[in-house]
Amino acid sequence: MIDAIAGISSLTDTLKAASTSPTNQPNGAAFLATLDREFAKVNTDVAKAESNLQKLASGEPVELHSVMISLEQARIGVQTVIQIRNRMVEAYQDLTRMQI
Repeated sequence: MIDAIAGISSLTDTLKAASTSPTNQPNGAAFLATLDREFAKVNTDVAKAESNLQKLASGEPVELHSVMISLEQARIGVQTVIQIRNRMVEAYQDLTRMQI
């Protein structure tokens, strides 16, 4: 649980660094690069969890607590990605509803 909170704070630190960097790229390219990097990390966590789960199901020697930890990290990562997506969709909808 503490690792998950540290992961979220590292995402926040990464986003702050990207927004205050003097080498910001135009049109939000740095923001997109940051999102791509974080989404790739979540994808890696999900793949690791699936691999550990397959090893456990096939009877290979694997520690149960490491499987559960990797599954929980993947779940939290996916939930974070879903919430980021929801917030971005909501922001887009707010922009489309604005009157000019």
